[in-house]
Amino acid sequence: MLSRYSSALIALLATACAGATAGSAFEFRPSEAPLLYDVSVSGDVFAQTPMGRMTSETDSEASVSLEIGERSGNGWGISATFEALEVRAEGSLGGGTVSAEGVLGKPFTGTLSDVGLISIADSPRVSGRLSDNLDPAALLTELLVPLPPVGSGDAESWPVTSTVVSDAAVRLTSTFVGTARFAGDTVWNGRTARLIVAEGSLEIEGSGAPAGAPAEMDLMLEGESTRLYVWDTTRRVMLASVATGEAEGSLSVTGMDLQIPARFQNRQEVTLRR
Repeated sequence: MLSRYSSALIALLATACAGATAGSAFEFRPSEAPLLYDVSVSGDVFAQTPMGRMTSETDSEASVSLEIGERSGNGWGISATFEALEVRAEGSLGGGTVSAEGVLGKPFTGTLSDVGLISIADSPRVSGRLSDNLDPAALLTELLVPLPPVGSGDAESWPVTSTVVSDAAVRLTSTFVGTARFAGDTVWNGRTARLIVAEGSLEIEGSGAPAGAPAEMDLMLEGESTRLYVWDTTRRVMLASVATGEAEGSLSVTGMDLQIPARFQNRQEVTLRR
């Protein structure tokens, strides 16, 4: 289903297929001014328990100001600041809007790798209900596009592997292993851009006690993910992306000899505002 969604989206955006341009067009560089990205993330977990269907739904809306600095070692120094962040949690265990004021305007600093992964080394303290529902640093990890390895801008495809650890009430480790490829050219808000698609397997492991849960839970899910990126080869910045994922498996509750069927689905959209 995800591959069909990807094909439909590519057909909508792509105007032509073309060969890859010079490798330097697919490398990051220091930003001339802060890049402002709008990010929308939704993640839902459904489990069929003996007491009925249990749900956990989280929606996040953020505006992230990102500065890419000078090259250092195998990456680039970065500083990211949440200018806006709203988190809404709903489900069987309760929910509501979560305050994120504690992290607004405070820098998250770290490194952007050549292949597009962000690792945060220093971040503000996250507390209260926000720390139960969202790890802001994890949201930044896959904010940008997985570019081909340096010097291989003419590659038809390349491997992509990423691991994201989200340290909230339930500590989740999500691992994506797949392949990225060029998928033609498009025009995005008047700019000629290149499309990149990454498809592969998704594995999610987690453990912890959500707010309101009677005991700690363990989660193991497997599925697949499709990610579409729009890359400006002239400015060398990501203009937009859409990522979807679905996984199925089971969760268990500490002290209970029971495997509960569970399903996860998520969607992330990122758009460059300026």
